[in-house]
Amino acid sequence: MENSFGRKILSSRDCLQLVEDIRLKTGYSVNANTLRRFFGLVKSQYNPSPSTLTILLKYCGYNSLEELSSVRKPTEKTEVLTEESVLHFLSTVFRNLPMQDGHNLTAETLVQNTIPFLERHPGLAEPFHREVARSVPGRYYYYEMSVNMDRLNGYYGEGLFHYLRSNPTTEGKIFGHSLLVLRYWLTGNKSAVDKHMHELGNIAVPATCPSHILGRLMAARILFAHTHHQSIDGILADATKHLVSLLAGSQQIAIPTFP
Repeated sequence: MENSFGRKILSSRDCLQLVEDIRLKTGYSVNANTLRRFFGLVKSQYNPSPSTLTILLKYCGYNSLEELSSVRKPTEKTEVLTEESVLHFLSTVFRNLPMQDGHNLTAETLVQNTIPFLERHPGLAEPFHREVARSVPGRYYYYEMSVNMDRLNGYYGEGLFHYLRSNPTTEGKIFGHSLLVLRYWLTGNKSAVDKHMHELGNIAVPATCPSHILGRLMAARILFAHTHHQSIDGILADATKHLVSLLAGSQQIAIPTFP
């Protein structure tokens, strides 16, 4: 029951919330006082009725007491799930994501569920970002397609340095340094903005640069110009040229969205 509910039942308030959860998941209602007696919060000499047990079994995913009793009990030597095991699992999942143009619902769902997991387990954030940066799908789906703006000045921003070390390609350098320009522009660190913009200035932008990376570069150039009170007219003209060229190249080209 507590595994299905997600926490221990320790108070009358928990029982009231459990009543609602049972109703939502099974469509049946159980009296809160019945649950209080069931969990020993109120003394009772009576056992739960068969109808009550049936509802509670359905809530836990079983159809009968016989079905529940047939479930294999865990042995005493239960393996402890280590940090290394969790990291290995996550990095393996990201490493084996299939690459495809445009939106990948599986990858997006994986990232959306990984972020809350890291929030609950902050100690895993740094080693996870190091590991996920080592695979092409991990860099593409976790770093490039799912920029975590809420943690750009936190663990995601620090992870960009792992991304840069693992991806020394031209496109990788453009993406990483462009996002770091954004990070330090947001935090008012002018010297760091200049440093990463200097790195970008030493890179020749290839004609085949992906649109989601090229967009980041244009944004970094605008933010740098803002920092130094420079005109952005030339940057907007370059962005227009790139966009026209991109659209004229092929009607089938996948253009990922970006801010």
